[in-house]
Amino acid sequence: MRSSIKEILSLILANQATTAKELRGKLSISQVLVHRHLKTLLAENKIKKIGSAPRVFYVPVQKEDNILLVASNIIQENWLEILPNGSFLWGTVGFAQWCKKRGFDVTTKANEYEAMFHKKESFKKQGLIDTTQKITNSFSHNYLEKIWYIDFYSWEIFGKTSLGKLILHAKQNSDEVLMKRIAKEVQSPIVSLIKREQFEMIGIIPHSISRKKDFLMTTVKFLHLSPEPKRIFTKAFADHVVAQKTLKSKDERQANANETLFLNDEQIPKKILLIDDACGSGATLNVAAQKIKHKFPKTKVYGLTFVGSMNGFEVINEM
Repeated sequence: MRSSIKEILSLILANQATTAKELRGKLSISQVLVHRHLKTLLAENKIKKIGSAPRVFYVPVQKEDNILLVASNIIQENWLEILPNGSFLWGTVGFAQWCKKRGFDVTTKANEYEAMFHKKESFKKQGLIDTTQKITNSFSHNYLEKIWYIDFYSWEIFGKTSLGKLILHAKQNSDEVLMKRIAKEVQSPIVSLIKREQFEMIGIIPHSISRKKDFLMTTVKFLHLSPEPKRIFTKAFADHVVAQKTLKSKDERQANANETLFLNDEQIPKKILLIDDACGSGATLNVAAQKIKHKFPKTKVYGLTFVGSMNGFEVINEM
């Protein structure tokens, strides 16, 4: 039996990418035996599986030389590296790969990462980052009572956070599996916030461009929130769709939101939470709150995003 395992490994090493069907054809052995041997090789970390049924490829595991892993619970729990082939490397292994690719000393960068992590966490209270002052400073009038992030979208030096990376890939690929994972990560602070503040309605901000699967609405459904989130706005464009993130200035973003975001024929109660996936300047949420308060002046509007920009958080930027 061991000889046939060696034959399978040799074929995978020679071809670099092989399917189970190709292995069966070349070795004339049963499907059950091929998959049994592949399972053994996977367990021994000699090969890895890429793709999903019905197109699954088996490729050799590339041995990485001189990769130093640091002992860091913070990095182990918070780092995500996404390889060019779409593979996810979590924790210290992914961090080591990131350092090696850039020629960084792993230990030095690990110390920098942990220091920045603690600075970032210092902004959180009850799992949320209060960015109300940033929005107040950015616009002539802030129509939001409060606005929070769950996490930053990216950091200086280290790039996108793990949550930021998950959101980017989930949106780009309409990946429902990743949406479920994101929901699991953001559920606790969102549920706690709703319980504390006793919101009477939860409104979902529509995406600025249409997607195969509505990322935000799909992800929020996995949270099983009460009250049940609603689409209270319609996003409509004149001639061509302009993605909010492509606009550079906050004035352009505010104009985009003001001219394309329309409040549905909905009765809005006195306390509402608006949820968006990301916050750059805060223009969209501020305009949404303005439109609600124009029609319902006594309503208090709050905002929450999964991730947001670090701009305006000088303590972190100075690092």
